[in-house]
Amino acid sequence: MNIWSMIIKNQIKSTTDKHYRIPTKLQRAFSRDLEILLGAGLHLVDSIELLRKQCKHQEFYDVLGDILIDLKAGKSLADSFACYPNLFNNFYLNLIRVGEATGQLSDMLFRITDYQEKVAGLKRNLVQALSYPALVVLVAIASLTFILLFVLPTFEGLFREFDADLPWLTQIVLYMSEQLQAYLGVLIAAMLLICGLLWLFRRSKALNSMLDKLAVNLPFS
Repeated sequence: MNIWSMIIKNQIKSTTDKHYRIPTKLQRAFSRDLEILLGAGLHLVDSIELLRKQCKHQEFYDVLGDILIDLKAGKSLADSFACYPNLFNNFYLNLIRVGEATGQLSDMLFRITDYQEKVAGLKRNLVQALSYPALVVLVAIASLTFILLFVLPTFEGLFREFDADLPWLTQIVLYMSEQLQAYLGVLIAAMLLICGLLWLFRRSKALNSMLDKLAVNLPFS
């Protein structure tokens, strides 16, 4: 009986959890604006209705509409947000629950907004810090690949005509050139596969959570 109850519960949860691709910048703006409106003394439902009227993103407009329906039906804000796990993570929901329980929802939204802004800033710093080294590495790899594929093969025949023992370093480079030409198709397929896996991982909620934790622990701000 317990097993069937768990299965039914998981099926219900899977049908009620709704997944939308909402820009994180828009999510941060919503939290900040909601905190400002609540801090100004507006009612929760009125605040979300006002933000919904100003929203130009169709999917988020629909999300806010569903949240309003839940709130008017008597659900708490945290329970309404819980239907969208990819928009509001456990950290977000827990602070909202604390805010509702203590009557300090505006303060909790301020903390959430402050945290989101810090994480976003750290991510920008991380991208900026890695952009130049990544560009240098890509240019170096592209240059080396061009040399191995197009430059060295023109000299390979000349080296063989000398019929002399080549330095071990030259032999290694020529061997790399031959292998690269032989397995070029396999390497391209592997690179495409890796790019596809990285794209899938980027959409993973678990990976995004791990990247957020990494950004928070970075030594610079």
